[in-house]
Amino acid sequence: MKVKNSPSKKEPLITWDESDIVDSEVERRMEEDNPDKLSESEIRDQVYQDSVLFDMEYECMCDSLTELMTDIQTKGNNGYDWKAEVMNFGWDNRSGWKEFHAENGQKLLEEVLPRTQCTFKIFVKDREIQIQNFHHDSPTGNEWYSIKPKEE
Repeated sequence: MKVKNSPSKKEPLITWDESDIVDSEVERRMEEDNPDKLSESEIRDQVYQDSVLFDMEYECMCDSLTELMTDIQTKGNNGYDWKAEVMNFGWDNRSGWKEFHAENGQKLLEEVLPRTQCTFKIFVKDREIQIQNFHHDSPTGNEWYSIKPKEE
């Protein structure tokens, strides 16, 4: 998970990519935490088995998303009701929308993303969260979500 402090308009604020997490952790363990002098391959195998690492990274990513949500809602003073629109969803590139209630980043992601292994990038433009999602039915990342506070 990566979180940017000073985003540009073209760079995501938050990314979730398990390959990046593995690579970063392997590099860290090779440099800082390898008393048994394990090979990179052995360390990589350990990292893939480390579910606690992925749980902690996911929790941190969700916390960062919650902060973004809070900032967006505070500016609009609109509660935690959202409207999401999706374009190019899945293998058949469907579009649609839904309204939902989410007070934190984990709940927001559960409401919009498909229940499969996803890699995604989160951007913010004005009061809109934009998510570019990659998964087995959308491997090129043409699946996009636009999430805004629900209008009252």
